[in-house]
Formats: sequence, C-alpha cells, structure tokens
Amino acid sequence: MKVTKFLFISMYMSLTTLLNAAPKLEIKDPYVRGMPPGAPNTAAYFELTNKGTTPLVLVGAHTEVARKVELHDTVMDDQMMSMKAVPKLTLGPGETKKLESGGLHLMLLQVQSLDENTEILIELEFDDGISIPIIFPVRSVKKETQRNEHR
Repeated sequence: MKVTKFLFISMYMSLTTLLNAAPKLEIKDPYVRGMPPGAPNTAAYFELTNKGTTPLVLVGAHTEVARKVELHDTVMDDQMMSMKAVPKLTLGPGETKKLESGGLHLMLLQVQSLDENTEILIELEFDDGISIPIIFPVRSVKKETQRNEHR
C-alpha cells in the first residue's frame, strides 16, 4: 500500500482529533535512518514540542513497515552503552524533546526493507487517545553521517 493511501485513510479516520491536537504539537525534522542490507531494525528521529497548555504524553507509535515500534533511550550501564524501552515520554507545556541518535528515539523492530529516499508513515500515539500520522523520509546512513559532521 502506498504512503499516500496510508496518509489519506489515517487522516480521514482521525480528522477530528487531529484538528484538536495539531495546534498543540510541533514536529520538526522527522526522518528514519536507512538500513544496511540484512539489518532487521532501524530508528526514527524528530523534535517534538508541546505548544499547548497541558502536558502531552507520547505512549507509543506504529507503522505498517515494522512489526513493532518502541520508544527507546540510550543509557550508560557499567561503562557500556545500551538501549532500553521507555514506557512513555511526557512533555510539559512549552517543552521540547529531541529524539536523536544516542538518546531518546523510536526503535522500529523487524522492519520490511526500506528504500532510501522514500517516505514512510508513522502514527504517534498519545495517552489521551489521539493518534497523529507523520511522514518520515528515509535517509541514508552515509548522508546522515555527513550531515552530522557538518553541524
């Protein structure tokens, strides 16, 4: 199924909730890291800002290209970096969180093959029942490394 069809169906089904949530939420620079051949998992990154006056609580996400999506954090444990699942991400009014490599991120598990320079739909799920579809471009790992070196 094409991304445009995903987007249309998702937006149609949640139009009312989107209209209520959209002014409260700002999402910048969403992307999914491209995958080397044979890799089963990847990650999605973005910046999330709560523009509302009440807390927003991200409790999950889903996409049709991965069997499961989890919110993860990268932590130092006995001088070793590891990732652990996080049950939720709370953003207070006016707060911004950056989901990035080496920190908080969405982990896409058991992913179908992703082509670089394409887009996928990921729906962010909040504790109030709102689900917001976001288009994430797939960036090559090589281009992402170059981009980070130039910052």
